[in-house]
Order: sequence, then structure tokens, then C-alpha cells
Amino acid sequence: MRRQNPETYHILLKSGSTAFLSSTPERLLKMTGDRFETAAVAGTTPRGATTDQDVMLGRTLLRDAKNRWEHDLVVTTIDSILRTAGVVATHRSEPILMKNRTVQHLYTPFSGVVGQSVDAFAVAGALHPTPALGGLPTAAALTVIAEVEQQPRGLFGAPIGYVSLNGEAEFAVGIRSAQLRGVSATLFAGAGIVAESVAENEIQETRLKFRPMMETLFKRSAEQGG
Repeated sequence: MRRQNPETYHILLKSGSTAFLSSTPERLLKMTGDRFETAAVAGTTPRGATTDQDVMLGRTLLRDAKNRWEHDLVVTTIDSILRTAGVVATHRSEPILMKNRTVQHLYTPFSGVVGQSVDAFAVAGALHPTPALGGLPTAAALTVIAEVEQQPRGLFGAPIGYVSLNGEAEFAVGIRSAQLRGVSATLFAGAGIVAESVAENEIQETRLKFRPMMETLFKRSAEQGG
């Protein structure tokens, strides 16, 4: 997984014969001393087969009204949550591109300062789930998700990380993931849905997000003679 996706977080949680794997590009928060970081990651397009095509797809994504609206919803919500939590953070006025192996995203990093009274667990709890994962308005969206999704998410999308004894912390969002139980694997990926979403495009986007984990699991199986 590290070899195939060097630009992402790599997560492994194991208990008995069950393991949770994630190759996630999304940081929920990082706190080092009084410094704070988080990011909005929402809005997606494929990588190009050539450098020129890749650049063209990225530029199109930056100008796309549907994806920009989806991204701006996440940026605005994160900004409001941080202000309420007492985190003084700033962000770019325009998103930039985050390029992963199979997809590229609209990406807005946040950075700022936190006071000694700010608790990492409290901030993580306030940020989770962001609109990209839990929808807006949050309470109503989570109710619909619980009704529509046929399988519980488990650790998919969960904040996974650590808080040290000196208060430093880092959490990633457990997307692009798989649950391994014995010889069975259940993979998780998804896409943000807004009014202008086209179902077939969202399905194709989700297929692209599945690919790195699929290739990781099949490569491991092939190496073991499976």
C-alpha cells in the first residue's frame, strides 16, 4: 500500500483475525505545540493518461461550478466549526489541486493557532463528520444516510489517529479503506452527492477511488500465490 500510494496516509488497525486498512488522502486535524492544521478535500476528477490531459482535467475541475460549490460547502462549514471551537485558523481564498494516484481533488488547507485550553479530542469530535462525509444539514443528512445505506459504515470515514501526552495530535479520515476478516474483504469508498450530481459520473468516481485498495489486495494475493 505504501509503495502504490506514497502520497496518502497509511492506516492499519488489527484485532485478532480482523483488520482495518485505509489509504486516505484526508487529514482531519494536526496539532503540534500551538500550531493547528486541517483541510477541506471535496470535488474530484480523474488523473489524465498524459501530462497534458492531467493538467487539462485539473484546470477544468478548478473551474467546475458543481465541484466548486461542493467544495465551498465543506470549507465554510469547517471554518465555522473552528471558530466555535476557539481555533484561530486561516485558509486560501481559492482551492488548489491534490493529486493522488487515480484521482485529483479540490483541496483547501487550513492552518492557525490553538490555545492551551483547546482539546484535540473535542476539536476532532466537532469536525467529524465534515459535510464531505456526513452531508448538510448534518442531523437531517445523517438520518437519511442511516436509512439509505444498507450496511453500517463501521470504521469507514472514522477519525483515526493519536493524541500524545504533551497534547500533540494527528487524525486522518478513514476513507479509501477495507475491512479484512479472515479471507474476506469489504471495501469502502464514496463520493459527495449534491443536486447537480450525475449518477453515472459519481459511480465512475467511486470506482476510481476503489482501485488503489483493489490493486493492493490483489497484488498481495498474487505474491502469496493466491
